[in-house]
Amino acid sequence: MSEGHPVGVTSMLIFSVCYLGIFFLLMGAMPLLAPELLYSGKGYANIQQKEFLSQDDIESIKYLEGYNLTFPISTVTHNFNPAINVKIVTNWVIVNPYIGLEHITWELWDGSYPYIYRSDYMNFRFYNLTINQQDYYYLGKTQLVSAWEPEYNASIFTASTTSLKTKCWFTDTNTTRNNINDAWDDGEITLSIGFGYDDLTISYNAFNLVGLLLTFQRPDIFGASGTTAILLNMIVALPTFLCIAYLIYYFITSIIPFISGA
Repeated sequence: MSEGHPVGVTSMLIFSVCYLGIFFLLMGAMPLLAPELLYSGKGYANIQQKEFLSQDDIESIKYLEGYNLTFPISTVTHNFNPAINVKIVTNWVIVNPYIGLEHITWELWDGSYPYIYRSDYMNFRFYNLTINQQDYYYLGKTQLVSAWEPEYNASIFTASTTSLKTKCWFTDTNTTRNNINDAWDDGEITLSIGFGYDDLTISYNAFNLVGLLLTFQRPDIFGASGTTAILLNMIVALPTFLCIAYLIYYFITSIIPFISGA
């Protein structure tokens, strides 16, 4: 055995301990960094009681955001950060008025100007399927009036993409009047959007999840996405990959004696 081996063994031990320490630290932090990957079932968010929420909504919805829409508008963003990296852009289009939703799947400047992002258009469906089972990419006054539920004083829909399913409540900003037809004509409507862990549908399959764990990566980290998330992932994963690289180098130099440092 060469004189360098005791030092090499000590170094390998130190780096191995560091490697395992980082691994278990990241695994222990997963419930905070990526709860949607680990949890399912009802969220029990203890959200504040709203007139339009049923008991099932209160028990199943984890995230709920509501904003007033005023016609004509350009965009209003339902921003669920920092709790979870989900943004939904609402458009109330001026020409042939209708309301549409876009789920932002990637953005460059974290929502700041200029708006550089990629999105999926959300598909609406009446929550009460006995009224209408048709799918819509946008909603007009006819659909909102048809979907009105007097029990909840709201027009209720689901809106979904392949990766996210939400529940939407359109309500009159004038809570004394509670008339969605008049609210549309006045150009003032409140839109509330809610979803739970189970509604982050088909986010990751088993192979994707194993790959993320093995490479210490996640698409959304610390509420960031896009380029920012990539940089944060690199910072988190770099110490681990350095340890792996050193271990590979050490074992190769131990096996092949003519490599310098063996």
